[in-house]
Amino acid sequence: MIRAFQRQLAIHPFRTQVVVSASIGAAGDVLAQYITQEPKWDKLRTARFFFLTAGFIVPAQFVWLRFLERVKFGGPKFNPLIRVFLDQVAFSPVIGSLTLINLWLLEGYSLKESKEKWDQIFGTIYKNSLFVWPSVQLINFYLVPLNYRIFLIQTVALLWNAYMSISTQKSQNPISKIPKPLMSSNH
Repeated sequence: MIRAFQRQLAIHPFRTQVVVSASIGAAGDVLAQYITQEPKWDKLRTARFFFLTAGFIVPAQFVWLRFLERVKFGGPKFNPLIRVFLDQVAFSPVIGSLTLINLWLLEGYSLKESKEKWDQIFGTIYKNSLFVWPSVQLINFYLVPLNYRIFLIQTVALLWNAYMSISTQKSQNPISKIPKPLMSSNH
């Protein structure tokens, strides 16, 4: 089974990473719903996480990680530090912002409402991400082969996605008082 997976990863790295990572992203949402003791599994919400991961997050990470692999500055021992810095300063805030905005748009919020929600919670989410992701990426860039990096990211993201899901679904901010659009399957 492991050899078959490795063969698929070697032959179809993008497709394999998308399918596996989107499944992990969806599992993170299921975990979040379980942790928050949702009365019923919201399959549509989980589907949004799956498709957002498959259609946006993993493709962006796939391209970004390949770009970072070409960054050479200061030798092999210093390159991973530069990559972590670039990842956290240039990529993380952008991918995090676009992920949240797209998630809310998929939930049926307007762009204005999504921006208001982003204004209220993104600072906290980004600050908290700095306690997790730099160390994950340092391990990634020093020890993990390129085609496996997304899997480390998405494995850690299982818990991170649960945190993100809880943060975006259970916000105590006034914007959360905006009625949920009729796209939710929990009616």
